[in-house]
Amino acid sequence: MVERPTFLDAKNAALLAALVMLVVLTAFGWLGLLQDTLRNLEEESVGQTQEIETLGSRVRTMEALGAGEQARLTELAEAFRAQTTPMGENADPEVIRETAKLFQAVGIHRVRVTVEDGESGGMGAPREPLPVTPLEGGAAFRLVPHPVRVQAHAGFPELRRALDRLADVTVPVQVDRMTLLRDGSQIRGDLELVYWSREEGS
Repeated sequence: MVERPTFLDAKNAALLAALVMLVVLTAFGWLGLLQDTLRNLEEESVGQTQEIETLGSRVRTMEALGAGEQARLTELAEAFRAQTTPMGENADPEVIRETAKLFQAVGIHRVRVTVEDGESGGMGAPREPLPVTPLEGGAAFRLVPHPVRVQAHAGFPELRRALDRLADVTVPVQVDRMTLLRDGSQIRGDLELVYWSREEGS
């Protein structure tokens, strides 16, 4: 008489199915958290860009600003001055280094950063530098955009920390587009960013 292998027993099969289901549900839970973080990141990035553009256009058209708005614009100007770094004519190596440091600081070491050409790199229309003129004195400066592509390979916790870091308003980086692909227990991320540096003078 041929005995049936024990791993085909109904109890073992049910246990195996339950373990597989647990792994699948855990993965879906992580992906849900990443999607929520990505949505929040995009909303914050769009909101900050719109606020700067709205205030800047009102200054250019000489529309009167309230006292609170003047204070807010001055605060934004000072914050961007403090957060950004002046770069020379050949800024690409430093932009690559500074962008990579953002990801390495949260534990992502498998990261590749390339500076993209806004016209041919597939990252949309090239951006112009943004002039910033403090209303309450202080030297004018310009925010200079550097389109950057980041390809990273990391676990869920490290990627979550990186997304939280990019959402921080003290980081002079704007997220344009992000693609996340699961690769076993890791995530492959392809991000299109704009790194903003500072250029003194109007």
